[in-house]
Amino acid sequence: DRDDFVLIDSRSKLQYSRSHLPSAISIPSCAMRDRLDLLPEKKGRLLVFYCGGPSCGQSTLASATAAHAGYKNIKVMLAGIAGWAEAGYPTYADDDLVIDGDIVLIDLRPARKDTVQRIAGSVSIPFASLADRMDNISKKAPIIVYSDNISESLAALDSFRSAGFTTVSMVEGNFQGWKERNRAITSGPIVTE
Repeated sequence: DRDDFVLIDSRSKLQYSRSHLPSAISIPSCAMRDRLDLLPEKKGRLLVFYCGGPSCGQSTLASATAAHAGYKNIKVMLAGIAGWAEAGYPTYADDDLVIDGDIVLIDLRPARKDTVQRIAGSVSIPFASLADRMDNISKKAPIIVYSDNISESLAALDSFRSAGFTTVSMVEGNFQGWKERNRAITSGPIVTE
């Protein structure tokens, strides 16, 4: 939780779970009126809303609801998550989607690390071989990547986005963050397809 502002994703819960900005909370615009309790008590605290981008409009609707409720310090990030991703910044998937979602979860670490510990359901595609394997992955599938190295994860995001993949995000905190949140890990033979 940030002290200087609250970042609000105004898209649907599913869109948020697939890919959201760091520290963002999910309050879909259609539920904003009923979820004002998620906003800070202090009406002067900065609220920053975003959605899919300039043609989306959900952040504008949600911010208008907040203004009507008496919040006075409101901004809308018009470029939305599309602009954020285009600028090369990270987006994160919700842990519940990583566990139960219909996604492609890619472990970018060397295969020897995958056999020792990994997130269940992940496919081992070491970062060094990612470029050679991207053509075998559907561009419509939500892609989630993780590694031990933030630079590798960010480079993988950039590679997928440059190749035209539309929904790409990272496991928040990479593999170490996953373990620190006490999320389940597995070991044994790896999956490479």
